[in-house]
Amino acid sequence: NLIRDVASTMDADNPGLSSDRTYRYTYDPRDRISQVTKTDTATGDTLATESYLHDAASNVIEQTVDGVTTSYTYDRNRLLYATTDGVRASYNYDPFGRIDTVTAAGEVIERYSYDGFDRVAEHTRMDDTGTTSTTSYSYDPLDRTASRTDDADTSGAETTEFTYLGLSGEVLNEEVAGQVQKSYHYSPWGKRLSQVTFNPDGSQEDAFFGYNPRTDVETLTDDSGDAIATYGYTAYGNNDEDEFTGVDAPDPGDPTAEAYNVYRYNAKRWDSASGTYDMGFRNYDPGINQFLSRDSYTGALADLNLTTSPWNNNRYAYTGGNPISYIELDG
Repeated sequence: NLIRDVASTMDADNPGLSSDRTYRYTYDPRDRISQVTKTDTATGDTLATESYLHDAASNVIEQTVDGVTTSYTYDRNRLLYATTDGVRASYNYDPFGRIDTVTAAGEVIERYSYDGFDRVAEHTRMDDTGTTSTTSYSYDPLDRTASRTDDADTSGAETTEFTYLGLSGEVLNEEVAGQVQKSYHYSPWGKRLSQVTFNPDGSQEDAFFGYNPRTDVETLTDDSGDAIATYGYTAYGNNDEDEFTGVDAPDPGDPTAEAYNVYRYNAKRWDSASGTYDMGFRNYDPGINQFLSRDSYTGALADLNLTTSPWNNNRYAYTGGNPISYIELDG
């Protein structure tokens, strides 16, 4: 297991300055992450702490991140409740074991619907003002997202269409109303190297990805090598906003602003509408440290073998409780 990581990233808000951090990791006797401590490398001051407690099935039953404690209750590895500061959210599953509603204070604040292949077809979320927004998704025959429609239930609906690099799952272009908005370049072995953003005035911007050893995107740089944005994450993939600088830094005045870069944790695509990552075959929610749907194979014997795997016998868990030493390949 990785026990220490030292990183130095440029500060996109203060050119010429860098953020030097040391990350220390501790694990429980079953090699599951139990604590993360982030310190200033130069001064040794503690910047942030995370602690995690897992049950026998590697579900997180309690976590404390920057002093905020959340407890989780499960039934057969399905999340029933998440409680933070006395506020409880309830999770309901459909007959196929997929999260379909999230309820808080007696109101449904999130709703998922799925197609016949367990793929999210529509997601609806209620914000703090009581306003709901709906996002819909379509897929191609290779299970890749073909389109995403924001504000799908309004006259202002906007559809983004995706084209891919051959038969791979790597997005090549994003188009809105027939116009390419973003394009991506890859190495011969499929690593995402850069994105090109096409602006309405005809200009374009190049941005280059920088990764940490666990494949998380940490930096975006421009043609000159200067930082455009930096990113940071908790162990299970929530945004650590203290490490965000530049174009994707949180904006309190516009919390729903469109992200400049959506490829982040585990190098996967972040969906801001649902707060989930498209991991390939399934969607992962870092807010609950679980996948939305259960892992499965179409073949009966292969599916049965999942129950004997120490990493996969919990069909909803992420990386068997150790997201520091292991990554997710395809959901």
